[in-house]
Amino acid sequence: MKPFIYLTAGAAASAAIIVACSDDSPQNADAATCDCPAAESPITATRLIRVDDTRIAAANAGGGAFAMCPLGALLVGGSCFVDEDNTARELSLTFFGMEPRDPTMPATSWICAFDNKSLTATATVRAQALCLTPAR
Repeated sequence: MKPFIYLTAGAAASAAIIVACSDDSPQNADAATCDCPAAESPITATRLIRVDDTRIAAANAGGGAFAMCPLGALLVGGSCFVDEDNTARELSLTFFGMEPRDPTMPATSWICAFDNKSLTATATVRAQALCLTPAR
C-alpha cells in the first residue's frame, strides 16, 4: 500500500509543478502555439554571390585588391589570386583577411595586400569575396 501512496503523491507533485510552470493556466500550456519569428530562408546558390576586385601591383611597390560585399550582405569568406605575374616571382602576399579587423564590427570586405620587389615588372592581383545576400 505504501508504494501506491508514494506513486500517487509523486504524480500529484509532478502535475502541480507542470501547472505552476505553464504560462497562464492549465488551459494555456507551454508551446500550445508558436509565436516565433519566421525562419531564415534557406541558403541557396542564388543568395551566395562572388565579388572580385582586380588591381595592378606596381613595380617596386606595395599594393593590393579590396573586394567589398554589397550593402546588407554578409561576408562569408574570401581568397587572393595572382592573375598575371611578370615579376619573375618577386611578388609576395603580405596580408589577407576580413575588413574591418575590429571583432566588434561586422566584416564587409576581403583584402589582399601584395609586395612587389621587382624593379621593372608589374603583376595583376585579385581579391575575391564570397557574400551571402539577405533573404527576400
